[in-house]
Amino acid sequence: MTKLIKIAFLVFILVISASDLFAENEQWTFCDAGGPLPRTRSGHSAIHDLAGNRMIIFGGMSDVYGYELGDMWALDDSAFAWTELETTNDGPNGLRDHAAIYNPNDNTMVLFAGVYNSGQITNDVWILHLENLTWELVIQDSEVWPIPRFNVYGIHCEQANEMIIFAGRDLGDRLNDMWAFDLGTHNWRQIPYSNPWPSNREGPPMVLTGPNTFAIFGGYDPQFSHYNDIWTFDLNSGQWTEYFPSYPMPGGRRRSSITYDKANDRILIYGGTGSYSGFGYGDLWEFNMSTTSFTELSPTGDIPPPRGYHTGMSDFGCVSPNGFGGYKVVVFAGADYSANDIYNDTYFLDWDGIVAVDEEAPVPSDFVTLNSYPNPFNAATTLDFTLAEPLAVELEIYNISGQLIEKLYQGYLPAGQHTFRWDANNCSSGVYFSKLIAGDTQVVNRLVLLK
Repeated sequence: MTKLIKIAFLVFILVISASDLFAENEQWTFCDAGGPLPRTRSGHSAIHDLAGNRMIIFGGMSDVYGYELGDMWALDDSAFAWTELETTNDGPNGLRDHAAIYNPNDNTMVLFAGVYNSGQITNDVWILHLENLTWELVIQDSEVWPIPRFNVYGIHCEQANEMIIFAGRDLGDRLNDMWAFDLGTHNWRQIPYSNPWPSNREGPPMVLTGPNTFAIFGGYDPQFSHYNDIWTFDLNSGQWTEYFPSYPMPGGRRRSSITYDKANDRILIYGGTGSYSGFGYGDLWEFNMSTTSFTELSPTGDIPPPRGYHTGMSDFGCVSPNGFGGYKVVVFAGADYSANDIYNDTYFLDWDGIVAVDEEAPVPSDFVTLNSYPNPFNAATTLDFTLAEPLAVELEIYNISGQLIEKLYQGYLPAGQHTFRWDANNCSSGVYFSKLIAGDTQVVNRLVLLK
């Protein structure tokens, strides 16, 4: 019990210190990426390809009133160089304002809806298999299918292995329906919910705030102009929660980017389009989930020009262990339509590396960490940990449903470093968890198996 108290105290001190420092030390950095640059665009999509350690962007619109793009590019998240990707077959021939998610269970990029180069608004689902860059068009074989739309976002609910989409625009109508696409069976289901719920809107960004919860911010409906409200939705209970923060508040906007910072339990909101003429915002706001209050932040560094219709992807270059709540955002491209400015630049918003443990401060000698490498992995991965003293140890592997897959070790181990190998040749691709119990300490890490 003493060990648990010491560990809890250390975590408490680190979280409190982080909360004090993060709120004042957000920093922008311009990424001078190598390679040929993608052309300027807005309304594109971006995902973090965990297996390839890269950001992948697709589609978008080439200029203010230009044509839709069908090209695909990858930005390596360690070398920071762009590479254009060539697929083995034809996919969408230009697409913008669509939803996109990354599915780590089978290493695919999944697209839904948007506007084709022909001007057609679609409800197609496209799947790009990243291992061989092959497109697959999901054939609609059911009446249970969302209507066509654009200016829509999506999230990946990992536990249910579903893509969740909310709202959007169909021709002149704004929507507020919610749908789940089963990434295993390729079937849609509509998600019901009861009062209260957000009004109809297009362009509200979505972000996971937990394994089964997500948040939305803002959006646009010409009957009520631009919104600046914030809501969360619980996929287990089917309930919306609206927050009522006091002023100051961000201006109403659509097509901004939002990120959840788990360590500080806050949502970061950047940019967006704030008028029908396409005025671009360049501000950064924090919504504190605990105090339900907004604060406008003053980040330092290379401040990006104002923009909306950009992508703001979290966890780039520092994958969080639970799939949400990272410490870095990469912003790419977008537009300030009111000034006819279209971009193809890349910026990092970073609040990582700000907090450092005081080297003179006492750190409990029995604090245990569990590391795995490589991760994601293809067939086998190595797990290692260090013990400060001899302890009773259990090291186990679980699947995403919580079922025990394999017990790698159970018994006493001496002080020092210990290494174990998990051979997953007999397991299917997907998300797994390694669980280490060392004395009174328990550590769980997320593993991604890609075959």
